[in-house]
Amino acid sequence: MGLALKDLCPGIEREAQLSSLGSDIVVERVQVLEDGTQVQVLCRYSRPLAGKEREALNRALSDVLPHTRVQLEVAFPWAALTADGIHELLLELRDRGLPLNGYLNGVQAELAGTRITLKFSAGSALLTEIGLPKALEDLLETRCGTRPTVERGTPRW
Repeated sequence: MGLALKDLCPGIEREAQLSSLGSDIVVERVQVLEDGTQVQVLCRYSRPLAGKEREALNRALSDVLPHTRVQLEVAFPWAALTADGIHELLLELRDRGLPLNGYLNGVQAELAGTRITLKFSAGSALLTEIGLPKALEDLLETRCGTRPTVERGTPRW
């Protein structure tokens, strides 16, 4: 099983951005990476976290794990994935170093079964060349246990 986040981070309910999450976040694994300055925390929740929730959770974990850089991963059920959740995962890939700056403005994501269609206003061929579809497929397989097919589409403006 895992450890309730509130048990790892006492007082976390007082964090405004996290109070809405309740006590349902479960920490499944904490692993020290590299030279001991980076810690990977795997949590499980009922849905993908929004950007502000993710940032607040990262801050709370950084307070508990001082002098380290926290790499947060939140697993969730495939059925909870939405277009907004896909966008949050694209932002996460950007934050991890995939060069997506500017390309995410106005991106449209459509989800049908295990097929995800991403529609960018520009640069979709370049994003395919740098490996965005595979990176998103890999990330979703890790987080949800389901490997989707990610393809590019033409935006409807």
